[in-house]
Amino acid sequence: MSQSCLVVGAGLAGIIAARRLQKAGWQVTVLEKSKGYGGRMATRRIGEAIFDHGVQFFTMHSMFFRVLVENMQDAGVVGEWSRGFLNGDRILSLDGYLRFYGKEGMSGVAKHLAEPLDIRLQEEVTGLEAIGPSWHLKTKSGSDYQANAVILTPPLPQALALVQQIPSFSFEEELEKRLKEVKYEPCITIMVTLDGPSGIPEPGGIASTDPMSPIAWIADNRIKGLSPVDGITVHATGHFSRQNWKIDREAAGEKLWEAVKPLLAAERIEMQTHGWRFAHPTSILPENSLLLQQGPPLFLAGDAFGDRLNPVEGAVLSGLDAAKHLTKLLH
Repeated sequence: MSQSCLVVGAGLAGIIAARRLQKAGWQVTVLEKSKGYGGRMATRRIGEAIFDHGVQFFTMHSMFFRVLVENMQDAGVVGEWSRGFLNGDRILSLDGYLRFYGKEGMSGVAKHLAEPLDIRLQEEVTGLEAIGPSWHLKTKSGSDYQANAVILTPPLPQALALVQQIPSFSFEEELEKRLKEVKYEPCITIMVTLDGPSGIPEPGGIASTDPMSPIAWIADNRIKGLSPVDGITVHATGHFSRQNWKIDREAAGEKLWEAVKPLLAAERIEMQTHGWRFAHPTSILPENSLLLQQGPPLFLAGDAFGDRLNPVEGAVLSGLDAAKHLTKLLH
């Protein structure tokens, strides 16, 4: 009889963990609370315009991720964008590392990787309990799931909130302190269709290094190769996002638009605003994943582990690490 695992979260960490386990012969179900795969690997349309409004690109360093990316290149899922971006002074800064993007959006990368998996969308986990050798998970829809193991991959505060509800579970004091010290920056994002070219030079990305500026990032989605018409994505800095998080979301978007408008050569047609509550962790745990309980196994994985400078690859390697350790634990 094969082993079974419930993976919570269909971001890249969860998808890669599930793929690895499924390849090893496990029965795997992924539970995702939203309507789509990928988490911050997110893409949105406004009319004909296409926007990546979460993760903008990724690099590759490890052999595992290199093979994964090269396979996606061969399949036409990802393409090369650039080897660096403009800084706040519009000076091109090249570091030699290729940046990749999803040819049909970053959500297309997640969808491609999720194809062989059993993923249940709009299934928000509300509680979990270990009964004998199995985990029992309840969801907001009223469904019950059961498996030999669980891997939690949501942003760490959300994962910890679930763990703290487990009956009779108790953290080691030092471990709980370490996990709670991981904080996330929010990010207010606007997606704007334009009446002409943005005026942003090639390669179509500006990364500001001023933490007190309202603007952290501007991407021209047409120059990037994603959108057939002119449109930009703007990410606010953590400073701006924290200051404006509690005001009306559209009002925050208007403030961000006023900051970026003087930098553009075109006028706005339409704008949408999005808020990422857990955009990126401000610190990273050194482990690639974490075993919280051995019997039955409970793992934490995701973007809070492994690699702050390369968060997409870090999340992938975190999911891989959790799956590898789990298969060794229950071989």
